Amino acid sequence: MLGHTARVGVITWNKHIISSGCKDGNIWHHDTRVAQHKVAELIDHTSEVCGLKWNSNGDQLASGGNDNRVNIWDARASTPSLTKNNHVAAVKALAWCPWQSHILASGGGSYDRHIHFWNVSSGARVKSIDTGSQVTSIIWSKDFKELLSNHGFPNHNMTIWSYPTLVAASDENLKFWRVFQNARKNEKSKNSDKENTGSVFGGCTIR
Repeated sequence: MLGHTARVGVITWNKHIISSGCKDGNIWHHDTRVAQHKVAELIDHTSEVCGLKWNSNGDQLASGGNDNRVNIWDARASTPSLTKNNHVAAVKALAWCPWQSHILASGGGSYDRHIHFWNVSSGARVKSIDTGSQVTSIIWSKDFKELLSNHGFPNHNMTIWSYPTLVAASDENLKFWRVFQNARKNEKSKNSDKENTGSVFGGCTIR
């Protein structure tokens, strides 16, 4: 699907629609069912779009840019319904809460290092946490009130937060966690552990 005049750094799906964010600050919606695929263009960011995420209902799109801005777009609108300028660095990490659909988490770059939590219905910032590092991505748990944040400079770490208390352990101990484990699968996992006592996270390493 051609048309963008600069780098396409981020994309996100909404059913048959692909939304793409460009270095020139524009966001395009592409209908993958038709040859003339460009069906909408969203113009507001003043520099590269580096974060983009549709919510699970497909009725709102969150975008983050190198202009330090977070925008919320209604599905059929060409202007943002909500704009937030609280971050002081690029906003790459965006994630919608799976069990509170009106809550969005946004993470800032290395000069910001904060995760902000937004109520997009009211426009209010409901929580914030200084993570100490560039926030590169955020993943909410679907089964527990927790989220995982991944980080770049300077600590290059991963952190699991309890929400809404935003508590994280930092006692200099090495621990192994069953991350976002579904309680209904606990019994099956216990039986599997007995058979595979030599493996941890299927060979994955958390530093």
